[in-house]
Parts: sequence; C-alpha cells; structure tokens
Amino acid sequence: MAKIVFVGNCQIQSICNAYKSFVSPWTGDDCTFLDAYTFAPEGAAAEMLRAAEILVGQVADFKSNIDIDLVPQHVVKYRVPVVSAGFLWPFGGQPHPNTFSTPYMPLGPYSAEFGDSYLNRMIKRGIDFEEILEKYLQLDANKLVNLDRLLELNLEKQRSRDSVTGFSTANIIEKHFRDEHIFLTPYHPNLRVARSLIQQTFDAMGVGRQRRSRNTVRPFTRAYSAISVSTMRGLIIGTATTAREPSASLNMSLAICASNGTSHSKRVCGSRARSSTRPLLRN
Repeated sequence: MAKIVFVGNCQIQSICNAYKSFVSPWTGDDCTFLDAYTFAPEGAAAEMLRAAEILVGQVADFKSNIDIDLVPQHVVKYRVPVVSAGFLWPFGGQPHPNTFSTPYMPLGPYSAEFGDSYLNRMIKRGIDFEEILEKYLQLDANKLVNLDRLLELNLEKQRSRDSVTGFSTANIIEKHFRDEHIFLTPYHPNLRVARSLIQQTFDAMGVGRQRRSRNTVRPFTRAYSAISVSTMRGLIIGTATTAREPSASLNMSLAICASNGTSHSKRVCGSRARSSTRPLLRN
C-alpha cells in the first residue's frame, strides 16, 4: 500500500479520481489530490508532500505554486502533460465581464475557461443581445486570427510537453479534432483524450491493463464552451490548409448552429446554455 499525492489542476484531479475508483480498491493505495494552483507550498500542502511515497505532477506552460522537483529524491515521481485544445477557441481565455463569484464557485459561472474576448468586447460596449448574436454568426474568425498557425503552435507546445513526459497526446488531438468533440473547453478534455491521459499515466505507474481498461466515464461534467460556427468553418472544414472534408455530424452541427438562433445565442453569448445567460449580457 502506497501513499500517492496527485499534484496539479483539474486534469490531474480526474486521474486521481480514476485511480481511486479503478486501482485503489485492489491495491489499497491511499490517494490524495493537491491543487497546485490554490495551495501554497507550505502548511497543509507541505505536510502532504512530506508524507508522500509517490508524486504525480504535471508539465505545463504555466507556473504552479508547487514544484515536485523540490521534494526529496527518494520520493518516486511521475509527470503528466497538461492537454489543451485552445486552437478551437481562438478568442478564449478571458472571463465574462459580468461574471460573479460564489462560495461554491470562486471563479464564477463564466470563468476564463468559458470566456470569449470577441463577445466580451461587444458586451462591454452595450450592444443589443440579438445584434451580438448576428455579428458572431457572421464573424470570419480566420480574418482576425490565423487559425492554421494557431493550430500549429498549439500542437507544437503539446508535442513539447509529450516529449518531456514520454506521453503521446498531440497525435490523438491532431487526428480526431475535426471529427469528434474531443474537448469540452480549452483545458477540459472529453472522453477520448481524457481516457488516453489516464491510461498512459497508469501505464507509467505500472498499473495493469485489466484495471485501467475499466475507465469509460467522462471525468469532467458536460458543461462546455461552444466552438463558434466561424472556427468550425475555418479550422475544421474549409479555409485552413490542414483541413479535410468534415464528418456528417459536424455538417449537422453547423446547420443547427446557423439556423437555431435561440439556443445558439445562449451558447455564444454566455458559453453555457443556462436560463441565467441573458442578465449577464447587461451592464
């Protein structure tokens, strides 16, 4: 029985949860998740790290509060790459201007993970709700952002993280992003990528195939940030040089997004399709 601490963001937490569900019942291992971006490296976090026999950390392009390299050498360490598909949300990374914090949701319902800077600029200018929708549906994202280059840069960074950790995630993302909904938000992978990340982590840790193959549940909630029609057209279908003929399901999605103004307006103007979207658009 080993004491294992998983250190990182929500992606590492999902791996920790999978380990608790599919491995610990047979091994008796004690697993704990430590949020590397909330906890300070002293106090309770320091106690957890000192007591650990195994640490599972992340390789990311952004700095966390906790560096597992500072932990004594006798502790076994594994590293997992952060996975991202930010190229699908070229205007992502900025929270809604009217978002709000709650005790159970400190970052608010429309954090940077669900934000859109193009929409935010129009909201701040006080543009009418329906006009925002119309402008967004008419937007040609490829005229504002080089979608091909953005894809290249994202995959290049992913391959760099893969090479450091010995994982293979960039190839999966590149192969499937045109035909599958492989990410819910820029940093929340859907089942295919999440399961691969979990399985490769378990492989590195020496977990048997029989136990790791049990994972068939999506590790993240279904809350998602919609990919804009323009990005789908430009990057996935038409104008980007790396694109190919889309699947039937994507053609269907485009038709629905282009024609269904009411439901789609909730997605593009508030990210999550919730009844509380409209008030957030007001200043």
